[in-house]
Amino acid sequence: MSAFGTWGGWINFNSPPGSGIFNKFNSKEDMTIEIIMSKSDGTSVTGTITARTMFRFGVNLTKVSPRDFVGQQNGDLQDAIVVTRSIYERTDVSFNIDNRFIPDDRVGGFEVIDTFDEPRDLWEQWSGPNTNNNIDAFITHVWIDGMYDGLDGDIPGPTSHAGRSSGIVSDKAAFTDPGGNPRLHVEYLGMLIGHELGHYLGLPHVSTASNLMLPNSGTNDTTITYDQYKILIRHGWVAID
Repeated sequence: MSAFGTWGGWINFNSPPGSGIFNKFNSKEDMTIEIIMSKSDGTSVTGTITARTMFRFGVNLTKVSPRDFVGQQNGDLQDAIVVTRSIYERTDVSFNIDNRFIPDDRVGGFEVIDTFDEPRDLWEQWSGPNTNNNIDAFITHVWIDGMYDGLDGDIPGPTSHAGRSSGIVSDKAAFTDPGGNPRLHVEYLGMLIGHELGHYLGLPHVSTASNLMLPNSGTNDTTITYDQYKILIRHGWVAID
């Protein structure tokens, strides 16, 4: 290779279940690969890269009171969760979606969340009901003290579907477009769901510009750092893909 030139190539390796490499990834550890290249004068140049694999978790995307999702809002919600997934996939983490709803005649007071106790009542009564290892994400009207449009229980959230911390809740971010059609703010809702999922997976608020976990994050705040990635993949419901 000429001086100041560049070299490109591929490195391929297999790591079947039970192998040392697979086990290292499956235990959620970093793996560093060192590359050594010999120069014509007998010296060498070395460099390292950090190798990682895709991890995955699950989300029970639950509409609280389906009658509140009208017209294009149902499609907007699906578009929003795609935005959420794209935020996480930029950090090599993805998730499956199980679409759910609470029947209108059983919603009770959860159609509007306006106290701090109501989300915990919602999680206690509606988390699950089956035992899949998914985070329960409830979408409804949220307006608490004019400040909060999303809440979660503990950081990190439990690996169970029981108790008063098992889930997140996000405001549906509804508006009426110029044509008079009810819609959802897709980009904002996608970020908001991602922010609350981040808390469930163990991420606290930060002050880093453009980060997903800013206390008042907006549509352009979608960055997840490598240090945050190393935290969230250790949640018990996150597994090697």
